[in-house]
Amino acid sequence: MRNDALISKYMQFNKILLSTLNINKKTIDLFDGEKNQIFSYKDYFLFVANYFDLIPDFVEKSIVVLDTIDVSNELLEIDAEYKNKNGVPVNFIYHIIKQNDEEFLLSIQEKKTIDNSQLDQMTKANPKSYIDNRAKNNILTKTPFLLMYIDIDNFKHINDEYGQLIGDMILIEMVSACKNVLGDKGAISRVGGDRFLVIYDIEDDYETVHDFLFYLKQQMQRISACTSRGIGITVTIGSAQYPKDGQYELMLLKCKKALIRGKNKGRDCFIMYLEEKCGKVTLEDKIDDKEIKKIDNTSTKNDLYSLITDVNQLLNDDRTVDESINKAISLIGTYFYIDRVSIARLDIKTHKIRKHHYWFNPKISIKHEVYCVDSAIPYWAKALGVKNYVMIDDTNSLPLDHPLKELFKKDYTRASMSFELVINGKSFGLIRFDMTTGVRHWQNEDFQVFLLISQLFVSYFQKNYLKDTNYKTFYIDSAYDCNNFTKMFTDAGEKIINSNITDYFVIELDLRNIVRYKTLIGNKKMYKIVRIIVDVLESKENVIYGKKSGGPFVIFIDSVSEEEIKELINNIQDKLNEFTKANNITDLSCQVGVYKADSRKDSLIDAISNANLTRVLNKTKDILFYSEDIRNASLFKTEMLLRIDEALENGEFLLYLQPKISTKDGRLIGAEALTRWYYKKEKLLFPDTFIPVFESQGVINKLDFSVFRNVCIYQQLLIKEGYTPVPISVNVSRYVSDFDEYIKTIENIRSSYQIDPKYIEIEITEGMYYENTSLISGFINKLHSFGYKVSMDDFGAGYSNLVSMAKLNFDIIKFDKSFCLDLDNDNVKVMLDKLIELIKMLKMSTICEGVETKENVDYLTKIGCDSIQGYYFSKPIPWDDFKKKYIDSKYNR
Repeated sequence: MRNDALISKYMQFNKILLSTLNINKKTIDLFDGEKNQIFSYKDYFLFVANYFDLIPDFVEKSIVVLDTIDVSNELLEIDAEYKNKNGVPVNFIYHIIKQNDEEFLLSIQEKKTIDNSQLDQMTKANPKSYIDNRAKNNILTKTPFLLMYIDIDNFKHINDEYGQLIGDMILIEMVSACKNVLGDKGAISRVGGDRFLVIYDIEDDYETVHDFLFYLKQQMQRISACTSRGIGITVTIGSAQYPKDGQYELMLLKCKKALIRGKNKGRDCFIMYLEEKCGKVTLEDKIDDKEIKKIDNTSTKNDLYSLITDVNQLLNDDRTVDESINKAISLIGTYFYIDRVSIARLDIKTHKIRKHHYWFNPKISIKHEVYCVDSAIPYWAKALGVKNYVMIDDTNSLPLDHPLKELFKKDYTRASMSFELVINGKSFGLIRFDMTTGVRHWQNEDFQVFLLISQLFVSYFQKNYLKDTNYKTFYIDSAYDCNNFTKMFTDAGEKIINSNITDYFVIELDLRNIVRYKTLIGNKKMYKIVRIIVDVLESKENVIYGKKSGGPFVIFIDSVSEEEIKELINNIQDKLNEFTKANNITDLSCQVGVYKADSRKDSLIDAISNANLTRVLNKTKDILFYSEDIRNASLFKTEMLLRIDEALENGEFLLYLQPKISTKDGRLIGAEALTRWYYKKEKLLFPDTFIPVFESQGVINKLDFSVFRNVCIYQQLLIKEGYTPVPISVNVSRYVSDFDEYIKTIENIRSSYQIDPKYIEIEITEGMYYENTSLISGFINKLHSFGYKVSMDDFGAGYSNLVSMAKLNFDIIKFDKSFCLDLDNDNVKVMLDKLIELIKMLKMSTICEGVETKENVDYLTKIGCDSIQGYYFSKPIPWDDFKKKYIDSKYNR
């Protein structure tokens, strides 16, 4: 059962498709608000490609995006560009929000092409000129569309009672909610303080338009800024249709006329223009906007609004849970004059009924209690389905196989409006509004009001749930007993709103080489290290922090200077230094990025994203503050992605080689292929600049094949000059999605240059074979069948383990450079010695990289490591320099 309120609460974007992604099953559950459709990755993106009329390569690229999700991230936003079948570029954003280690919320949004400077600065609504031009273009092409004026009822009262900040939030979220419904078929413009002009492409059919207006109105009234605060908000909509209602200027007048009729009718409704209901309209008519406001001002607070406010007050007063619920449902039942209101509360662990509350209309003679037993829960679950509500006018008309038919008979229900109370995908219970003395024909207004009431209870249960023992489920990182990212994001967001904060800092802090540290020192010491950071953060009153699962700390802090930020980080670093010294382990250094935000223009999500970007780009031990250079670095990443194909054609990716030396006689026995980017043939870029970018966007395979081709060209050159080549190893990206296609491609390249596969070694990095042993085993065997040797790269860096080494048929085990960095540690020496002894028993060769000192060379030679690689001999050098230094030398003539 779904509840997409989580999306609107934490992010504001133009939702096109909303889905649940299961990365273990590799399935996608498309949620359109009415039903669920479960797809495989391929079928889902075929559906999306057809929806947006895209060329087929969208499917493969998008699958790569999902296959390369970093599960440690709570929130991801990935930009992508594709082409439609006419060759026109189409831009998308993938929004991915982590639910748990298996499930993510996935939204695919088509980017808008309007200049941001034209948008309404606060709500990001389109300019009115955009609606004008779009409508006129539709009329020119005879495309049917719907035009709407939408007005928030009693908005002045909301601003007066709750403050302008809440009012602004409502405006922002209402625009976002409207965009979610419109998708790329419509647009919204803010044409007044709380009035909007909306266009939507839809066929000129009464029933179709009626259903759309009902749904749009419902969605615009369910925004989190209202429901989480118990604000009863309604909108009135006036609409006109093309071609039925004539040309554009006339349609605008008819929309206003319909809006006025809706206001006079009592607001909280939508009116489709009809002359017999709204009156005749001509181009000569003048309909003053002040007339609409005058109607609103005649009654700033109606009875229904008072009811919602009173219910919210009851649920937030200092009463017991039972007393608050009982008083609230009594007030609701009396107001709507229904026979019975009930709430069944569930225990979210056992999913059994925890408590039952009910109210009966005192004027009915026979009071039938609700049939509320655990055995009824599956029947309700089936009836609620993905909609999370049941609306039945007459239970006698239900088909015999309806899951609730027999249950309604048992408690004498004749009509029912029922809503499941869902918080973050978990069911907390059911609220029912029932008739037992007769049927009731539920109106649209009934549905909207009862839905709002149910959301008030959802908010109330959520507040109490956080006080319960299950608090940790939402807000605590179980591995380290500290606040998680969700806790930080929630508390920081509330503080910004409630305290009217404008300027604040967001800090992202992580430990460098944390995976290697955890491997070397173990979980217990890692726990103590994390708790050192937590203790410092929790000792500061104005700090709000949270730890991303398996990732960095995100810290929110206001009312401080940059110097105080530095003092906080230095305090953490000093505490870490004390710990490492006391425990005789290598020093830990913090990697820190800081962004100073302005809440008037920065969302919290954007501030966190900028802090993350700053941390990732921080290559020093100093604290790095966001700057224009950081922004330019981000733009440069985008430029690199756009230029990769051009760079490949221009030969900008250069082959660099680092020698591998035998410990037995000091001779050259091979080399590792690396690359440098001679960017625009102006400056040299190192791999750590561009490889992470290519990996994140799923284009790293292009670089892999370029390096492989350069190695083949180099080997062919040596052979033509009469040299015997030495084996050169090439790396396989951990993001390869199709192993058969990879082998097919490298074989085509190798055979075209007629290179014997014995001169090429394939290095498989540790991230590829982690939790993927069976697939990698088949991949290695196929490489062997073509004559390639295969090495396990980066052994000991983090994920690699002895089980993988035993199961996979590697020829060579390559130790990560971290071993050489810690050879002054006796425990590391013992471990390395025994590992080499074990590997020799498995009849595999060994090589250690990162060798920088003669002491490293002597020790590795002593314990029997077959070969070594590192700066002690040579850094990676251009292929022609390598040829002069090694191939032309006495080592290999």
